[in-house]
Amino acid sequence: FAFGVDAKASERLTLRAGVQLDPTPTRDASRDPRVPDGNRVDFNVGGSLKMGPGLTLDAAAGYTHLDPSPIARDEHFYAGSPAQTDVLTDGRQLRQRVLVFALGGRIGF
Repeated sequence: FAFGVDAKASERLTLRAGVQLDPTPTRDASRDPRVPDGNRVDFNVGGSLKMGPGLTLDAAAGYTHLDPSPIARDEHFYAGSPAQTDVLTDGRQLRQRVLVFALGGRIGF
């Protein structure tokens, strides 16, 4: 689910905002510490400013909140050999937050 708005504040300025609910496709059995994904909610704001006839400046900021998710994965490296190494992971990812800032420009002709 996603919802966004785009509003023309003036002839030169356009503002944008949006929110998205994004359930993770990662199954609990597939989650590991390298990819600790969970259900997320994204909040985004941004805008565009026309600097001149052919130049526009774009800026945006995004905040993502990820729900806590279990990380329980057992891996066996070199199974059946004298060098077998067992890596047992049993934990939870907590308080994951992501901030993204973007700045760009467009030239039209």
